[in-house]
Amino acid sequence: IFVTLSYALMDIIIRKSAKRSGSDQNPDKKRENRKIQNRITVIIATDFLCWVPFIIISALHNWKIIDATYWYVSFAMIVLPLNSVINPLIYDNDLRKLIVNKIELLIASIRDSR
Repeated sequence: IFVTLSYALMDIIIRKSAKRSGSDQNPDKKRENRKIQNRITVIIATDFLCWVPFIIISALHNWKIIDATYWYVSFAMIVLPLNSVINPLIYDNDLRKLIVNKIELLIASIRDSR
């Protein structure tokens, strides 16, 4: 919840700052701000998708509705590390560009092989 609120606050500050400086009228700045807002949305979504199921299962376990002992190991070994792998891909522009480039090359080579 704290992370989501922090990113939402960042989004509000970016919008207010753009409006105050007049950069919301500049198409290039508008596009740049939209990229930042999209990145924030992706960060929130990936954090949400990785952490909320764990929180729900933990709550159900604590309320003794389910026995989630097995699930803790699965989340600790698979789901939560995925979030750690995804975050650098989101934050690092160069790494993201490299991955997108490699995927595009792979798709092109598959298409050409037909």
